[in-house]
Amino acid sequence: MKLGPLQDDEGILEAYVKAWVSGALDRAATRGSMAFTLVLHHLSSFIFLFHANDKITLRNKLAKSLLRDYSKKQRHEVLNFSGGRITYWFGSD
Repeated sequence: MKLGPLQDDEGILEAYVKAWVSGALDRAATRGSMAFTLVLHHLSSFIFLFHANDKITLRNKLAKSLLRDYSKKQRHEVLNFSGGRITYWFGSD
């Protein structure tokens, strides 16, 4: 499936990231819905395929937000896996 044109509107892309990190898309991701597919496509295309030099700052900002969210979720999963004990987590070692 090809979705086009590539999204490069800062407000829309930031709304997509906000929906992603807030957990609003979690159920959509589980169901494989069109909403999740659309957000995934537009964010990944902008971050990995869009090559306009004037959008580098936005690309970096969005990527950092997604990576920060991913690391928080990974840390949360590690703490939950520990059975509720207080544990220290310093990365993926």
